[in-house]
Amino acid sequence: GLQLSDPEKTLQDVLKQQSLDMNLTNSEKKIFNYLIHSLDSNGYLEEEVEEAARRLSVSIKEAEAVLAKLQSLEPAGIGARSLQECILLQLQRLPNRNEQAEMLVSAHFDAFAQKNWKALSRETGIPLHTIQDISDDIAALHPRPGLLFARPEQDVYIEPDIFITVKNGHIAAELNTRSFPEIDLHPQYRTLLSSGSCQDTASYLSAKYQEWRWLSRALRQRKQTITRIVNELITRQKDFFLKGRSAMKPLTLRDVADCLSLHESTVSRAIKGKTIQTPYGLFEMKLFFSAKAEASGDGDASNYAVKT
Repeated sequence: GLQLSDPEKTLQDVLKQQSLDMNLTNSEKKIFNYLIHSLDSNGYLEEEVEEAARRLSVSIKEAEAVLAKLQSLEPAGIGARSLQECILLQLQRLPNRNEQAEMLVSAHFDAFAQKNWKALSRETGIPLHTIQDISDDIAALHPRPGLLFARPEQDVYIEPDIFITVKNGHIAAELNTRSFPEIDLHPQYRTLLSSGSCQDTASYLSAKYQEWRWLSRALRQRKQTITRIVNELITRQKDFFLKGRSAMKPLTLRDVADCLSLHESTVSRAIKGKTIQTPYGLFEMKLFFSAKAEASGDGDASNYAVKT
């Protein structure tokens, strides 16, 4: 059986151990090892199969065949290239397979995931209550199978990207300089640039100077964007920073983007993976953007506040 509790074993170890029963050829082993090291911590395949095949100088067909073998291992859903494939792999492994569930996930995944069930029912002829049952069954599957093998989290120290402090009702924000570094040009190069160096050196230095300017402008812009977003967050979620979790207001990326005249994707990219230290603990920034809770009466509680 699988030992999920052994903290020393990585997902890769567990997959390698299972692959011993598959009698892989040397070429297959090479592909297999490459693929398992291309899995992210959720157990998804990050690299395109075509790209893997090209790097290993094997045919796409061979790489696909080894991927299929990898996908047959435990935990079910491992090696998927998308959430859709991950769920499908798990459905196909159930002792009592449900053809309707597999069909909905493989042919109507977007409508299913967005819960457009009335339209789905009309289109497929599957009754609404059956679709609801299928949805409940799927909710019991693992959307991130790799996490079943995650190392215990206690030794992971997350350094916040943004610090928010509250003093006498005043909310202040500070960016972590490690997350948003300044880059400087070496003084020696500055002197070389101004002194008429020989042609080759001058053009090399000038190219590097342009790169430095471009990079530092990009970093400065990124810093400006995140600062504007954080200040807007403080304004919109003032109650949260003063009173705590239950005062979280509904807020969407679009609200903030419109207000700052930015594109929604710019806001989304800026906050991606960023953490924020608040008086109530460390949060992922994306947590501050949560929809209105449906039918909550006053309509002003966010999903997050209701869950809290």
